[in-house]
Amino acid sequence: MQGKRVELFGDGSFLRAVRLACRHDPDEFAEALSRELGWPVPTAVLLAWETGKSLPPPAVLRAARTLAEARRPAGILAASRMVPTWEAGFAPAPDDVVAAALMLAPSDVQAIVRSSDDAKLDPMDRRRFLLAVVGLVTGLEPWERLSFALRHPGRVDQATVDQLEAITIALEGLEPVADPRALLDPVTRLLNALATLLASPLRPTVRRELSSLAGEAAGIAGRLRWIMDDDLGATAYYETGMEAAREAGDAALGAYLVGKAACKPFYREDPAGRLRRLEGALGFTPAHASPRTGAWLAMLEAEAHALMADSTACSRALDRATSALDTAGTFQGERRPRVDFFDAAWLTGQRGACLGKIGKTAEARDALTASIDAQGAAPTKQRTWLLAMLAGTYAHDGEPEEACRYGSMTLSSAVTLGSKADFGLVDGLLHDLSNWRLHPAVQTLDDELRQAGATN
Repeated sequence: MQGKRVELFGDGSFLRAVRLACRHDPDEFAEALSRELGWPVPTAVLLAWETGKSLPPPAVLRAARTLAEARRPAGILAASRMVPTWEAGFAPAPDDVVAAALMLAPSDVQAIVRSSDDAKLDPMDRRRFLLAVVGLVTGLEPWERLSFALRHPGRVDQATVDQLEAITIALEGLEPVADPRALLDPVTRLLNALATLLASPLRPTVRRELSSLAGEAAGIAGRLRWIMDDDLGATAYYETGMEAAREAGDAALGAYLVGKAACKPFYREDPAGRLRRLEGALGFTPAHASPRTGAWLAMLEAEAHALMADSTACSRALDRATSALDTAGTFQGERRPRVDFFDAAWLTGQRGACLGKIGKTAEARDALTASIDAQGAAPTKQRTWLLAMLAGTYAHDGEPEEACRYGSMTLSSAVTLGSKADFGLVDGLLHDLSNWRLHPAVQTLDDELRQAGATN
């Protein structure tokens, strides 16, 4: 990439990424640049730089670097290395731009990954982007030490195990916001590396730790396959992950993977089967789970009861989920898998979904709306699902226009995230609206779904 301009991660993209990392809107960032430079930067000029309509001068790039340094000192070295390249009239490698912009903070990773620009990346750009993200979230050069360990498998040290754990956590944290087609590549690389290491002689403690990591990585891969509407592939990964959990003696991981495996696409949902799996049919039970995982499993049980129209059992399970989550505390110091997607806001949304399934639509909408507001405006897979559940409450009440409005938002989010399985949520909504199939809003949503299916 050295020696030519790169459209995707050019000069303006660096400014925009630093702005997002600093959590500034364009007006705030233009003002911050003006203070740093000592001369005014109009917001319109900043936006022209960010969108590539004009190129920022080197002084502006240095000012942005300084602003970034004040926010993330640990990440500025990469930015410092890039500025001379820009001043020479060249564009740095895209990964270097990403590296400088993310500043080693997981929250900043989510700000960048969730941005609307990410929807425009092709699969190769997404993979390169995500690999850069993984290195920066962990604060490591992720593949160098691992490469040495693979060449010398008998010499796997604790630092290598710690690095692999950090990479696993980083990849898991990206699952709610990243395109599964892009994320599957680095996850598969991680799994292949772990499999290679496990095929060699290892100390028992190292083997157990690597087996546990392999089980969790298999869980990530299974979830990605599920999102890509490959239920058989997902099941194979989950079963492999549970086998690795048994090898590691990690029952908490096994219980976590049971929760993953218990869920099926809506058009193949089997609530009675889910309850059997949650009760121990796969060899692990909620009693094996960490507190937060236990709360999540109770919520999955509540949803199964709601699907079976058993409101009493549903309420009991939701109460258990609430109680378990209250005692789980913060994520600080929590062992893997941390289930950090499951918090009070998500439980509120799940409660709303259950209420909707048992016909309490007014209460359901209050809960779902509160959870959606807590999620923020950026697309995530959780927000997509919540929007679909909210749309379903309006379909239940015979309000096709509102149902289709939220259905269209669901579809837009699913397309942005590359979540093909969530297209099924919209298809299910249209099935629920079959009595209004001639309504203009329903016909428009049906056309949108057909177009999305043809182009994704």
